[in-house]
Amino acid sequence: MLFNRHPKETIMKLKTLIPAFGAYMIASTVQAQEAAMAVPTDSVFILNSLLFLIGGFLVFWMAAGFSMLDAGLVRSKNVTMQLTKKHGIIWICLLCLLSCWL
Repeated sequence: MLFNRHPKETIMKLKTLIPAFGAYMIASTVQAQEAAMAVPTDSVFILNSLLFLIGGFLVFWMAAGFSMLDAGLVRSKNVTMQLTKKHGIIWICLLCLLSCWL
């Protein structure tokens, strides 16, 4: 048991554990640097594109969630205007994104 009623024993145990943990961390970083391998550029491109698309889908769902939140926080007569603003922002961002790609 690491922590007990005697603080001096706990301090002594911690004094032995901290250098051991530091040595473990140094050894693990050295092993990680030695294990670096060359990755084909095709797979890197595919994984980066997949991550970009997943992030984009999550952002669009987040925008839909914030639209529902805004619609619930305003009075019923202002819901249409709030949703129109949110929808317009999404389309403007989509057009900017497409103009950068094309």
